[in-house]
Amino acid sequence: MNKLKLKHLAVELGRACRPGRERVLLAVGASFLAASLMSSAVHAQAAQPAGNGAAQDSGQSGGDSKKTKTLSTVTVTAQKRSEALLDVPVPVAVVQPANLVINNTLQLSDYYTQVPGLSYSRGNVAIRGITTGTFGNPTVGVTIDDVPFGSTVANGNGGRVVPDFDPFALQQIEVLRGPQGTLYGAASMGGLIKYETVSPQTSSFGGRVEVDGQSIDHGGTGWGVRGSVNVPLTSNLAVLVSAFERDEPGFIKNTQNDNDKGSHGANGGRISALWLPADNVTVRVSALQQHTYTDNVSNFAGDINRVPTYGDEYSGKQLPNIYDHRDTKFYDAHVDVDFGWGSLTSLTGYSQDSFTHMDDVSPIFGTIAGMVFGVPGLGANIYEPGKTDKFSQEFRLSSNEGNNSKWDWQVGAFFTRENSFSAQSVNPLVPSTMEVVGPPGEFFNSSGPSTYKEYALYGDASYHFTDRFDVQVGGRVSRIEQTYSSLSGGILNGGDSSVSGSSSDHNTTYLITPRYKITDDVMVYGRVATGYRPGGSNAGVIQTSDVPLTYAPDKTTNYELGIKGAYFDHQLVWDASLYYIAWNHVQILETSLVSGMSFTGNAGKAKSQGVENTLTFQPTDSFSITGNLVYNDAVLTQDFPLESAYALSGDRLPYSAKWTGSLSFDKNFPVAAGWTGFTGATFSYVGDRYEDFPSHETFPRVHVPSYSQTDIHGGVMNGPWTFALNVRNLFDRRGFLGGGPKNTLSPKDPRYSWNMIQPRTIGLTAAYKF
Repeated sequence: MNKLKLKHLAVELGRACRPGRERVLLAVGASFLAASLMSSAVHAQAAQPAGNGAAQDSGQSGGDSKKTKTLSTVTVTAQKRSEALLDVPVPVAVVQPANLVINNTLQLSDYYTQVPGLSYSRGNVAIRGITTGTFGNPTVGVTIDDVPFGSTVANGNGGRVVPDFDPFALQQIEVLRGPQGTLYGAASMGGLIKYETVSPQTSSFGGRVEVDGQSIDHGGTGWGVRGSVNVPLTSNLAVLVSAFERDEPGFIKNTQNDNDKGSHGANGGRISALWLPADNVTVRVSALQQHTYTDNVSNFAGDINRVPTYGDEYSGKQLPNIYDHRDTKFYDAHVDVDFGWGSLTSLTGYSQDSFTHMDDVSPIFGTIAGMVFGVPGLGANIYEPGKTDKFSQEFRLSSNEGNNSKWDWQVGAFFTRENSFSAQSVNPLVPSTMEVVGPPGEFFNSSGPSTYKEYALYGDASYHFTDRFDVQVGGRVSRIEQTYSSLSGGILNGGDSSVSGSSSDHNTTYLITPRYKITDDVMVYGRVATGYRPGGSNAGVIQTSDVPLTYAPDKTTNYELGIKGAYFDHQLVWDASLYYIAWNHVQILETSLVSGMSFTGNAGKAKSQGVENTLTFQPTDSFSITGNLVYNDAVLTQDFPLESAYALSGDRLPYSAKWTGSLSFDKNFPVAAGWTGFTGATFSYVGDRYEDFPSHETFPRVHVPSYSQTDIHGGVMNGPWTFALNVRNLFDRRGFLGGGPKNTLSPKDPRYSWNMIQPRTIGLTAAYKF
């Protein structure tokens, strides 16, 4: 570990402990200890809570539904090998999807508060505050069964929306905090979200069916249905099929469109086959398809202080026919060959991610169009279709555990190719009739393809000096090649124009991780790790004088100390980490003061430092309590010397709350002969945050207040049957996920749009396992 960096981290945290400021270390230690004694088995953390573990068994994995897991028994693949969570020298949170299904928390915006270090705002996610806003290249990577998913660059819609896969087909979700560039490559400079799907089983036939309904305050009623079946065809061949559909009402009425509240939902399915052609060979192939949609307005209208514009916080005003649709197709093939001394793994993936987006941009472009066409009061919408085809191939050779060697190692080769196409057109129209002024696209249009290729070699090795002390060293060398082109036209563009070009760069990332086991159940570790994301182009943006054609890569370096341990016969589990992340050549979202369009550029430096704590106490198989508390200080360390983005050293990075935490409990109990009851509650807190950096010092920066939410659940189970009741946002709190100005060209325009958490929602679920 770099002594200078550790000294710098100690000095920075010492400053935070001065009188008059947060006493970080003392507060985290004392407050967390007190909170943990009152908290619960956080659904997004470790293991299935004891109270409804049986209710959560999906029926797909064939596990014993009456057994509960704790942090000390959870297995993860964070380092591309199966390991006990408490042995992995990486900060990892594990979400149990079965918990999400039974509690009707199906989207990332529903459960992100229960994952330490994870933040969410208007479809954008960040880990440990490593983000500078919406619409840039992603800082959080996404994999499905270790196959990368989604575009790596903004041209392919990579940083705009993280996929919300329905949890019914998932075995678990792992959230890795801190840079993961060595094992997972580009776009994981803040962390990684790993979706692990349920695997077919050759041992037994079984499945599960489930129906649910919900009622949303200020909205209406919704429903969902899910089903899965596992079919062993032979002793070495099995197939698993699952499907789902859900539809939920909106709760923001559109005063422009007869108070229509719209709806949102998803449907899809998955099929997976497992083949065991030999004792040492495993082959698994899968196909997944999902359609998600949001129709009509989803944000309420207010000013910068969230004072409602149209009577209450459940009203907005947008043009009709506003929507966001996304279609995902994902195919993968895994082949594993065990040689005894080591294993060879081949991972092949192909995905198609298509989206169509229609939004109301009247506050910006309606005003401009009114001046151009001489028609006051015009509105305008923007239509944005896009598609990314992604292929990846990875080969990995690794040593096997228990090979009686002091060395553990793995080496790999990786290749990915993304072909993306995106387009947009801005169309002025008359709001009362929705009649488009002029031919479609005449005002502004752009379209063009882009490609992204990455070639990489990586590896890591751990040397065990003793049974208790080892050191891991790893590295990755990558080459990235990109091409881009765009055709633009229309009045706003000043006529037809085209741009094209290519770029390439090399990146090297590394990790160093010493680990020491104090006892068989307690481990401390240090970690130095780096991550990066590639640069890109602003092709498709109106090429005004303040818009650069390309932007450069940026990089993070993480310095961390952590401890993981189980105490009192594994009844108490503690997982904590102290970190400092240095971020250089930061990519930022900027806004052209000429055209009002957003683009990406590079600024100076930033840092993220903090303390993360998770404590789980499970004195019996029927009762557990857990809590987590996180302090994160993510700020700029250098001013922006720009005209199209304004921020000063010390300003907080977007979406990052200084304090977040979650407390909960779960309990099960006998009810009657053959019946068992379960109950639990979760309390979540998210501190205040700031939105994207303003485009100029005259623009105020949007502040998002803190909020808390209480969820409760309970039910009964008897053999294959489970019946559950859940209430989300029990006290109907008004929490805000984010917000921003509708007009980015005028600092005096009072129109703002705010994204709220879902109001109180009462849900019922009935499930049958066979």
